[in-house]
Amino acid sequence: MPIRPGRFIGRDVLLLMPEHVDRAERVLSPGFDAIDSLSPAPIRDDGRALAEVAVLRRRNLRHWPPP
Repeated sequence: MPIRPGRFIGRDVLLLMPEHVDRAERVLSPGFDAIDSLSPAPIRDDGRALAEVAVLRRRNLRHWPPP
């Protein structure tokens, strides 16, 4: 079942970005009040690090889709 981003309007959202972080920030920023970059997080499987993702906290989703 697909996640519908519009159901998070008015809420804060965590985005895990494996790539294209700069593009995501530029495209999605107009839909939020603020953006905080948090420490990157490892994706692990059975204790082995597979990849690292950027973690972005977006505050107050105002509308979806972004303009």
